[in-house]
This record gives sequence, structure tokens and C-alpha cells, in this order.
Amino acid sequence: MPGDDAGGRPSQHAEGSAEVFQAGRDQYFFGTPGERPAPPWTVPRDAGPLIGRDAEIERLTAGDGLHLIAGMPGVGKTALAVHVAHLLRPRYPDGGFLVDLKAHAPGMRAVTPEDALYQLLIADGLSPGQIATGAEARALQWRNRLAARRCVVVLDNALDRPQVAPLLPAGGDSVVLVTSRRRLTGLMAQHAADALELPTLTDAAAAALFARRSGREHRGSESAAVAEIVRDCGTLPLAICLLAAQLQGHPQQTAAELLRELRRAVHRTSRMRAEDLAVGPAFDLSFRRLPKPLRRFLLRLGTYPGADLDVSATAALTGVGAEEARRGLDALVQEHLVIARGAGRYQLHDLICDYTRMRNAELPNGEAERVGALARLAEDYVRRVHAADAALAVPYPPVLARVEQRTVALAWLQQQRVNLLACARELARTGEHELMARLTGGLAAFLREYGPWEQAVTLYRIAAACAARNGAHTARAVALRELAGVLYLRSEYPAAIAECERALATLRAHPGGDRAEAEEAATLLTLVAARRQAGTRTALAADLERALDLYRRSGDRAGEGEALAELGTLHLASGAYDAAVETLREATAVLLGDHASARTCAAVLNKLGAALQNRGENREATEIHEHAFRVSDILGDRRGMAVSLNYLGHLHCQAGDHERAAAVLEKARVLHERMGSRSGGAHCLLYLARAYLGLARYEHAGEAARQALSIFREMPHRTGYASALNLLGTLHRLAGDPAAAEAAHQEALDVFVEEQSLLGQAEVRNAQGDLDRLTKRVTRALDRHRCALDLATRAGGDAERARAYRGIGHCLTALGEDEAGRDAHRAARDILERLGAHDPAKALP
Repeated sequence: MPGDDAGGRPSQHAEGSAEVFQAGRDQYFFGTPGERPAPPWTVPRDAGPLIGRDAEIERLTAGDGLHLIAGMPGVGKTALAVHVAHLLRPRYPDGGFLVDLKAHAPGMRAVTPEDALYQLLIADGLSPGQIATGAEARALQWRNRLAARRCVVVLDNALDRPQVAPLLPAGGDSVVLVTSRRRLTGLMAQHAADALELPTLTDAAAAALFARRSGREHRGSESAAVAEIVRDCGTLPLAICLLAAQLQGHPQQTAAELLRELRRAVHRTSRMRAEDLAVGPAFDLSFRRLPKPLRRFLLRLGTYPGADLDVSATAALTGVGAEEARRGLDALVQEHLVIARGAGRYQLHDLICDYTRMRNAELPNGEAERVGALARLAEDYVRRVHAADAALAVPYPPVLARVEQRTVALAWLQQQRVNLLACARELARTGEHELMARLTGGLAAFLREYGPWEQAVTLYRIAAACAARNGAHTARAVALRELAGVLYLRSEYPAAIAECERALATLRAHPGGDRAEAEEAATLLTLVAARRQAGTRTALAADLERALDLYRRSGDRAGEGEALAELGTLHLASGAYDAAVETLREATAVLLGDHASARTCAAVLNKLGAALQNRGENREATEIHEHAFRVSDILGDRRGMAVSLNYLGHLHCQAGDHERAAAVLEKARVLHERMGSRSGGAHCLLYLARAYLGLARYEHAGEAARQALSIFREMPHRTGYASALNLLGTLHRLAGDPAAAEAAHQEALDVFVEEQSLLGQAEVRNAQGDLDRLTKRVTRALDRHRCALDLATRAGGDAERARAYRGIGHCLTALGEDEAGRDAHRAARDILERLGAHDPAKALP
């Protein structure tokens, strides 16, 4: 019997044979006695150096023991194990073995431990007659043979712990590399193993692999096409190698042409093949091993339109409970068909998604499954989005519990933003207009506050079109008004005006709809603000009166407060500072008394602070802006914080504290840049240029002023452009270029005259006076400073009045009128002290 010979003396036939000899207790080699046979090596040929796997190779070659290499189909587990085995060969000279355990092999069943051990023992030199019978006996025989040897053992394509455990050597002198599509958690629990999760490649490594396998260098547009190809492959090595082989086999084809073919395919995975190798069949092997309920679960997951998803979204999408969804996700993670991203987030690889959609399309009820899954997902998102939206609106004064709720809601919205926008687009594409309107409505406040604004613009255009097709007139008006609001934030005022007018036309053509009057009032406020910023003064007061009337009739105190705030802003823009302060105080009282949104209250407080600043009440203005900043900071409202910092930086400049102003405005600049706020960012740069001017850091001042000038020109914002131009004129004067200075000042003055800005004209007249004094034209300088004083007095601009008095003082002193000169300087100092200047001499650079 074979078992009789397995562990004892050689058979009589063996002893008399010249072909067999004993070289150990029970180890037999076929050959001539006296020869030392080469150690067995059944590991396949190494394909060469691997790209993008340096860290994994270093880890796997670091020591003895058991290494588990797990990853999704096609990620390169076997190639890595084979390459590492060859690298380890010099350190493990007693043999190398590889056995394919066929857990995922087409048309085959997984290899049993008994059969796998038979292959290993044959590879180690035993004849069939010497191999024990039964898995346990063979495992003992295998362990005994490797006990005192240093070998490399590769167990490829493993299924589970019961299959792998009997194949492991007993001692620690050998190294074992196990590859599997599954997480072999049972094996990890039983043995001290190094578990390596093999990821897909980085973009750079993927492109390098494509170049190597296609045999071409790719430059220019071809390099860009390769980058797109490997991204469409999800940087999966198998997919990359298959497409690269197609390119290598067609020398006349370009990477750009291959990319176009790939993009034209309904399912990308169908194009990723070369002869008998393909991505789809590789995924098929994993899919068919799943239990039927888990297959259905995976197919429904594949309909997800976003980037990653949580348990709640999974439950809605698949139509199961939360616990069942969690178990399903965990099972698919074990199979490497779903990626666990941490913090309860899960993701399907792009090609797995494509594969599941291809499988869905083949099913008789595939489309119905997809529509039902999307509707369930959208309902789940609508519910959670509206709950988060309610949590964002923290009442004034903000209390800790509500702020914490806002923080949690905001974190969820930021985490889910990509998924929510993708879901909204898919709803629009499939004609689910009502669900799309509900989802985008709940996202409005978040998108206004945190963007991305360019995506919000696209989304609201789609929402408006969907509502129009559905005959939902109020919903269309809401989408148009939200679109106008985002365009306003992007400083695209003419476009915002146009969308507001379309919204109003829709509401007035279909009166009496649900919330039509409230929507009309809100649209009128956005329209007035956009027209004010665009420099259009027509019908602003009448529109505001209409909005106020609508809010008061409906008892909407928060809306009334916002309308009063806009009226106060109109007074502020027209130079009616007393009326602005009075109206904004009333707006503040209404909003604070009604416990309105703390974010809205902070915004109105900033406007009140600006009105007080223009009236010369800088101390109270500073206190109000600091309070508004604290409220915004508590809320995490970046826009509110940036606006407060702009005003505070300007106030610090007026007080002569240019160092503090620059520090504050640099913080504001970062916030504006992160939000993409052009108007706020340009004003911040303008104030920052003035701060650097006061610090005599002229190069920094010039850079900030030129950036502000460019933004104001593009917006366009005429008075902002003129202010930046006037400041650049001052910098030209300081640089010794009076001609360039005079040209800049004159162009700025022309704009301010056209815009009827008295305060802007005063700024330029003072700057021209300073230039004339430099060029010894003292009499003309005096006239210009006196003109500036008159303009600033009429405009209520105390800072420019102080600047005018200072210039007049210098001129009178130069003309020999010392007493009158001292009186003028004293008047300037008195104004500056009232404005809160700590050192009046430094307050006016």
C-alpha cells in the first residue's frame, strides 16, 4: 500500500533500483546515487519588476512567517506573490512551491486541502506511492519535510481558513505567501499573520504600467489620454494591462482613439479584454460564488450614483433593514467587492459598478429594480437633508446644544456633498422631478454657505428646467431664485437680476400657488441686492416696499427684518448714513427679538457696523463687528467670519494699527479664497493694500492692489475698481513716477464722478493733493484738499475729512500760514481720535 512506504524503509524495489536512493528519513529523489539534486522550485517565471508596489515588496520581504495578500479581482495579488518569491529565493535556498487553490477559477471547484498537499509533496520529490492517504496524514508529512528547511511557499487564490491551514509549515524557518480575493479573518485569528490589503495603483504608477505594457512613450495629448484611460480603469492593473495590450497589438491606433472607443462603450468592462483574458469574467468568478441574496444585494448597490455610501443609504438602496445592510456590506468587504473606507463609509470600485450595471441590464426586471432603488435612496436623502437643513439654522443667540447639532449636520452635508449632488443629477436625468425639487430645496442653504457655487449653478438650472417640464410653477420660481442667489454670491449681478426677473414672471403668471407670496418677497430681496451691486437704482425702493408689505401681511418677522436690513443697506450705499443706522438698528431689533437665524443676525450686525463706521462711530462699530465675528466663529460660518474680518481690518487701518490690520486681513483673504468669494476677496485685498501702505511695505501693497483691480475689472465693480486704481496712483507717487500717478488718479476720479460717489471723489482729490505737494504745486494741492474736504463732509466720510485737513495743514504751512496750518492739523487729529486712532500721526499713510 502507498501508505506503508510513506514513512518507513524503501521498498524492495526501491532498494534495488539505480534510480532511487534514500537521502533522509523518508525523503526520496529520482536520480543517480551520489548526485545532490537541485532544490525543488515550482514558482512560475517572474514577470519582472513591478510598478508602484515598492512599499508592499519591502514589507513582504522583511521577514519569515505567514503573509496574507488580499485584494479585489485583477489587482495583481498573484504577480506580487510570485515576484516576492523570486526575490526571497536566495534567502530561502531549500525550495520554492506554488499551488493554485482555485477558489476563483472558471469552471472549477476549489482545490481540497488533501489534493493541494498531494501537489506540494509531488513537487517536493515524492513519488505517488510515497504520499500518505488522507488530509491529516499528508499535512503531517508536509510539515515534517519542511521542519528543518528554509523554503518559500505560495498558496495562490485561496478560499478560506479550512483550505489553507493544513498547508502551512509547522516551524518558522519558511515564509508563506497566501493570496486571496477574500479577507481570511479566520486564518488571521488562528495564526500570527501579516495581513496586506493590496490597493489599486496610484495614477502615476498606473500610467507608467500602461506605458510599459503598450511599449510606447506617450507625450502631450497622448499622455493626457493615457491618464484618462487609467482613471477609467479605476487604476486596476488587470484592466490597464488588457487595454495596453490592445494598443500594442494595433500600432496605428493612438491612446486618444482607444480612449474614445472606451468612452463610447455602454459598459467599459466589455472593452477590457485580450484573447481569453478579460475583466468581466474575472469579476464573474467572484460574483457567482456569492449566495443568491448577496448577489441581488450587490446588483442593487451597483445602481448607486454617488462616490461612497453609508449604511442608511445602503439600506434604502437595497430595500432591507439597517442591520441586514450592514451584514451585507461586511460580507462584500470580505470578498473585496466593496471597499470599507472607515467611519462607516463604503465604496464600490468603478469597474465593479460598471460590471453590476451590465449584469442589471441583462435582467428582465433590471430597469424596474434600478428605478425603485433610486427612488428609495432619494427618499432617504430627502429626509436626512431636510433634517440637516433645519439643524443649520441656529437661532440667535446661539446656544451650545444647537451649535453642536449644526456642527454634526454640517459635517454630514460636507461628507455627503458629492453623493447628494450626484443623486440630484440622476433624479433629473431619469425624470424624477418632484424628488429632485425636494432634494435641491433642502440643499439650498448649505450650497449658498459652502458651495461649490459652480456646481450649485448647474444644479439649480437643472432643477428649474425639471420643474418647468413638470408644471410646478412655484418650484421653478424657487429654483430660479436660488440660482440668482448663488450668482449674486459669485458677483455675477446681471445674471442674478435676469434669473430673479424670470422667477417673478413665473410667480405672477401663476398667482395663488403654495407659498407664492413668501417666494415673491424673497425674490424681490435678492433682486434689489443684485441691482444695488450692479449700480442700478431703478425701482429699488418700490420693490423693497412690496417685499416689506408681503412679509408684514403674512406675519413673517424674520423676512421683515431681512427686508429692513436691505433697506438700510440701500441707505448706506447712497450715503444716507443716519437713515442707514436707524433702519439697520430696527432690523437688528426685529431679528434678535424674533430669535431669527444667528447667521442672518450676524450678517445684519456687520451692516450696522459698516453704517456706524461711515458715520464716524468707530468704537461702537468695532464692538459690533467683533460680536458678529464671534457669532460666525461659533457657527463655523466662514463667509460671516470673512466679512467681519474685512470690516475690522478696515477699522484697524483707520485707527493707524496697520500691523494688526494686515494680520486680520490676511486671515480674511484665506477665507475668501477658500469660498471663491470674488467681491469680498477683492475688498479684502484693497484694505490689505492700504494696511501694507501704512507699513511702508510698498511691494506687498502694490501686489494686493493690482489683484483687487483685476477682480473689480472682471466683475465689474466700478467703484471698487476706481478705489484700487487710486491706491495704485499713490504707490506710483511713492515710487517717484508722478505721471503714472496722475493718470491713475484721473481715471479713478472719472469713474467716481460717473458713479456719483462723493466719498470716492474725496479720496481721489486728497491723493491728487498729495501728488501736487510732492511736485511743488502747493496752491493747486490746497485747492484739491479743500475740494476733498467739501466732498467728504457732504458724504459723511470722517476719515477722508481728516486726510483733507492734514493736507490743508501741510499746504498752509508750506505757504507760510503756520497758525492756520496748525489749526488744520488739530482738526485732523480731533477727527482721528474720535475714530479711535491710537497714534493719529500714523493713521493716515
